[in-house]
Amino acid sequence: MASLIIFSASNTVGLYRKPNGEVLDVAIKTLHNSNVQTCREAFITEAQLMMKLNHHCIVKLIGLSLGASLLMVQELVPLGSMLNYIIENGDRVSPAYEFKVWATQIACGTVLFILIIH
Repeated sequence: MASLIIFSASNTVGLYRKPNGEVLDVAIKTLHNSNVQTCREAFITEAQLMMKLNHHCIVKLIGLSLGASLLMVQELVPLGSMLNYIIENGDRVSPAYEFKVWATQIACGTVLFILIIH
């Protein structure tokens, strides 16, 4: 049976220089020090699953730091979370169009995720 572990993490924005010199804006997910002991395994498991995923509807994992603070470096989604986007731009969001497109994208990402973990 699967279990769910919820860990507290925060996201910040940073820069990543690729080996070819290209600089990318990235999101850095940091596991809070107070949670490192209890949630380290869940954090690493999430990273291991993300490393296997490569789909345009799923945020890409760029790197992982296993130092004193656990860090995940991920592709930056410039518009932020979908919930915040809907709240901030509700007058410009068309449920008849955008919600259907987003539901399709979420379903595509979910199917890929399920195929990877099974």
